[in-house]
Order: sequence, then C-alpha cells, then structure tokens
Amino acid sequence: MASESSRKSLQSATSIDIDDIDEELVQEQCCFGFVNIFTCLVLLSIINLIIDVIGGCLSAGTDLIFLFVVIGTGSMLCMAAVVTSVREEKKRMVNYTKVWVVFKFVIMGLSAAILIIENSMEFELTGISLTTFEEMWPLIMLLPLYVLFLGTQYLISCRVVRLIAVRDEIYIIPNSPGSHDLRRSLRIELERRKSKVSHDIQKF
Repeated sequence: MASESSRKSLQSATSIDIDDIDEELVQEQCCFGFVNIFTCLVLLSIINLIIDVIGGCLSAGTDLIFLFVVIGTGSMLCMAAVVTSVREEKKRMVNYTKVWVVFKFVIMGLSAAILIIENSMEFELTGISLTTFEEMWPLIMLLPLYVLFLGTQYLISCRVVRLIAVRDEIYIIPNSPGSHDLRRSLRIELERRKSKVSHDIQKF
C-alpha cells in the first residue's frame, strides 16, 4: 500500500514536471516568437564584434585604434565562447560572457568620458584641444549602439542561463534514491500521452 501511494505521488510529481517542460519550452523563442533565443544570443555577439570592427576602421590612424583592437579581440573570444556555450548548453560559460559584456560596456563608457573631460579641461587651460573631434567621433557615434546591443546581449544571456538551468533540472538524472523510478515513470507518462494522441487521431 505504501509503495502504491508513493508511486502515485511520484507520477503526479512527474506530470507536474512535464507541464513545466511544455511551459518553459514556449519561452525559448524571443523577438515576438520569431527567433530562437540561442540563435539571437549568437547573432548579438556577432553584431557587437562587427561594431568593434567598424569602430577600428573609422579610428584608423588615431590613438583610439588601440582601444578598438583590444575590445575587438575580446569580442572575438566572447563570440567563440557564446557559440560553444550555446551548442553545448553550458550556463557557466554564458555567465563568463556576461562578465565580458559588462566589462566592455564600462571600458567604452570610461574611455569616452575620459576623452571628453580631458579635452575640455585642456581646451580651458590652453585654448588648444588635445584630442580633435575627428579622433573622438567614432567612439561617440558608436556609444548608442554599444548601449543598445550590449544591453540586449546581457538580458538575453540572463534568459539563456535560466533556460539552460531549467533544462538541466529536467533532463539530467539526479543522483538520489528513487531517481530511476522518477525517470521511468516520466517515460511511461510520455508514452501514455503519445498513445492517447494517436488513438484520438485514429478515432477522428
């Protein structure tokens, strides 16, 4: 009797897990349901790398080229990490890319602020601009794009981490007593639902 009641409670818990699976998989889409969230994260990392390349081309011949080379190299490594983490569904690696996104945003913001403040102070003291507008305009022009795409990449990365965590909880067999019964009952429940759908189709 005890084993029968425990099996029933286990099956009820399994059905709840299945409902959670269906509910979470709906949230795998983004952009109004048109784009897969993993694909969106990869595209955002590529876009941010392209922006770095554009900034490097526009700042060629100026001191800002070194800044764009550094962040461009970091963005290339970040893109490779994003592709690997999405393909293998590694949430820890996705978290590492989030750290780079925040670091890059801070670096770009501080660089722009330092250049503007330094230029204005030098102009007030000597009447001569230390850094001309022609040297600063690529960074200033690209700042709104960095805010938009880096912020979006960070938010999408947070969603991807949550989704991978949910999938880990669902699909990885826990090393605990009764886990094999749980997964066996899950398989039985899925087969029952599949046979029910097939029966309804034949009946129709």
